[in-house]
Amino acid sequence: MKYRNHEFGISCENHSIEEYAEMVEEGERTVSCYIPSEAGKEFVIDCVNESEQLFGVELFMDGHRLDKYSRKPAAPGTSKLIENLSTSPNTTRSFVFSKLSTTDEETLTSREDHLIVQAPKTSRR
Repeated sequence: MKYRNHEFGISCENHSIEEYAEMVEEGERTVSCYIPSEAGKEFVIDCVNESEQLFGVELFMDGHRLDKYSRKPAAPGTSKLIENLSTSPNTTRSFVFSKLSTTDEETLTSREDHLIVQAPKTSRR
């Protein structure tokens, strides 16, 4: 997923996962997509900041805000991984795909069924 000078992806077992129905909402500074998953498998989020400035990311999954992350500009061709969620100052939890309920009714899907990465507004001082 690409948003301005920032690129995001999901990897599982060191392989990038194909993204579907990528959506960019410029007014909300949001990019989202659907990805295939296998229950019980761990995954990481790849993040590349191709701009020359620090930027912040808010991560939402299944409609819930998980955490905020800051990313410095990356050297060309490098990426940073968001590998886990901080659950307390001393503990983290890996991202793991859960079992999904599926349906043939496309009208029943919602925005809360997919990964959303949001770049919040930042101010310079």
